[in-house]
Amino acid sequence: MSKKDGESVIVHSNLKDKIDHRTGLRSGEEAVDNLITVLDELAVELVDAAGNSAREDDRKTVLSRDVVDAERVVLEETAPQVDEIVDLIATLSAEDMLKLAEAIRARRDQEKEE
Repeated sequence: MSKKDGESVIVHSNLKDKIDHRTGLRSGEEAVDNLITVLDELAVELVDAAGNSAREDDRKTVLSRDVVDAERVVLEETAPQVDEIVDLIATLSAEDMLKLAEAIRARRDQEKEE
């Protein structure tokens, strides 16, 4: 659990329940703790970016639009770049590459239907 700025903003039991309800699967304690760490770090990045957005507008209040801006900035910064994706694909086995190709085709077909 991230203790950098104090206690976690994520409640362990709530996350464990959410995993159960969303996936129908049980969750290991280490997995939940790791997910909490990731979510806490993401929350800190979002808070910092929202604060920066408010400061850039010379405000002392973080508004909803600052959170929207923060989400865009943080998620764009953390989105994998093409080179990173290629590196990840290069580590896949031939079987996993076939699965990936099938998943991409299925996603494309689904988007065409919508």
